Amino acid sequence: GHNYLRSTPNNAFSARITVNPSWEMRNTESDLENSLKPLLSVGGSFYRNTMNMTNAEFSSTSQSLGYLKSNTGWYLLNHRFVATQGENIDFSMFGVDSALKWRGLFLTGEYMWGQAETSQSNFKQRAMGFYAQAGYMIIPGTLELAYRYAYLDPNLDAVNDHWIENAVGVSWYIRQHYMKLQADYTSIHKQQAVAYSNPDSGVHPTDDNQARIQLQLMF
Repeated sequence: GHNYLRSTPNNAFSARITVNPSWEMRNTESDLENSLKPLLSVGGSFYRNTMNMTNAEFSSTSQSLGYLKSNTGWYLLNHRFVATQGENIDFSMFGVDSALKWRGLFLTGEYMWGQAETSQSNFKQRAMGFYAQAGYMIIPGTLELAYRYAYLDPNLDAVNDHWIENAVGVSWYIRQHYMKLQADYTSIHKQQAVAYSNPDSGVHPTDDNQARIQLQLMF
């Protein structure tokens, strides 16, 4: 993230381990190779950090740490932030994930869990989320159709704060991942506590539609 002077002497700790039973699983999406035998990957990750509730620290890290972003981060998303100015907040997160490639089929998914606990005010927030994605090469090595479902509950002790996305996509691999054209459509549902509406009309659940197209070049 951005360089700045921390207000605590703590360091962030991050670790990840991945096991590939077939020994040939590449860390890329889609089965461009049209694998003749099932290729499996299973992984796990852990993250630990201690932040200090000061305006300087949060304003700096909220630009780079995903869980502290006010519009998308699980800790600040539902506006239930509780902390005393100057106290430490311990963040712990872990995830488990898996991926499978076989004859043009690509499956992947991940479950994530997070907890934040303040040192003085005894406020604790727990979050969980997951996603599942499936893609299939209808033209081997060239054209893929995909579907993705994602779910986030930023505070397990709160109600009406779920974020749910359903997405469909198509990818044209002109030259594998070095040159590809992709398009997707996503239906985004946010329940009342995480929806952003016109404040004059009150906060209500929202249903948004998102369409994207991108060209990727790697060289």
